[in-house]
Amino acid sequence: MNRTQQCIAVVAGIVLVSTAILIAAIGWGPKDECFPIVFPRIIGCALAQYENLTGGLIAAGGALFAGWLAWSAVHQQIEIEKRKVKAAETAEQSRIADEISRDLSDLMSAQLAGKQLLRRLRENLRDPFPYATKFVQMWNAQHFPTTSRTWSPKIVGDELLNLVNRLRSLAEAINEDLGRNDPAHHPVLLRSREAAASDLVAEFNTNLELLAPLIEGRQQALTDANAKLAMLKRD
Repeated sequence: MNRTQQCIAVVAGIVLVSTAILIAAIGWGPKDECFPIVFPRIIGCALAQYENLTGGLIAAGGALFAGWLAWSAVHQQIEIEKRKVKAAETAEQSRIADEISRDLSDLMSAQLAGKQLLRRLRENLRDPFPYATKFVQMWNAQHFPTTSRTWSPKIVGDELLNLVNRLRSLAEAINEDLGRNDPAHHPVLLRSREAAASDLVAEFNTNLELLAPLIEGRQQALTDANAKLAMLKRD
């Protein structure tokens, strides 16, 4: 019930109660001069015959209405404050959900880019120096990422980025070694770099696998945050 409806109900209640009291006074009161008079003139007669009662009823009705106005104003202010608090809570919860969503998006982007890089590092490996040779091929094809934006999700830090930089640096170093030496010495150089290349790929894979539980946790956190946000908007 809105304030206008409440006002109508209060005024109607005051009028009905006052009318009932006047009717009782006319019907059972000591003054019976109004009985021969028909409606609506009997109302004026009753008001004249019971001036004190009428004045008291009007004063009481006015006091009740004034009390309702004061209570209504306080109640309205309370409701306004409640809405402000709820709006602030909703805005904060929306911010939290958006932040979790961005974290999740960053993690999933890093995971996708990492899987693509790992797939390239592992596909079509050739003996006798599979990873060292693969590093050379990927360096020449410019397949190593050069941007840091994808590899530094806030929730992960710079570990993946550091590994990507180490992969690229090793590939660059192998190619520089090959360029400075006679092709006859290339197998020896590739052999000397094979273990480092293989270990670095394994380390990258291990760190990449750590993203899966983080993504799962962020997904659950986002579900919970969105559920709480929906509840705040619904209440």
